[in-house]
Amino acid sequence: MTEVFNFRELKDAIDDSRYEYKMVFMTFPHCMKCKNVKKKFLKWPQAHGYENVKYIVFCAENVSEGRDWVVNAGPKELEYVNFPYWLYWKGGLKGKALYNMSSGITSLAEERLADFVVVKKDTPTRKHYGASHSYTA
Repeated sequence: MTEVFNFRELKDAIDDSRYEYKMVFMTFPHCMKCKNVKKKFLKWPQAHGYENVKYIVFCAENVSEGRDWVVNAGPKELEYVNFPYWLYWKGGLKGKALYNMSSGITSLAEERLADFVVVKKDTPTRKHYGASHSYTA
């Protein structure tokens, strides 16, 4: 099922124990390549058998690479990452990063983040990756 939230609704949903969000994906909507990537990622969770997919849409820009909890990863690796609130960022024409949103969702939203897809994962494998650690499958 698909649900679309504005920011206030998103904050309420994340605080609601009925929702068990495991990943958050985001892509910039500002260039053709990113729009194509966006379409690809919107299809990716269903293609991997995730039935409970939530789409969360903001308008946004100005996301910095300098945040904590950056992990280099691609779509194949994402299913092995299990932090409660991860933000997937497609940075311009190159570069992919994941951001831990569990302690920063308000400030991130205030910086006008864009299109999110929240995936509920039912078979978690918790792993911990710090800011300087790259993810490898």
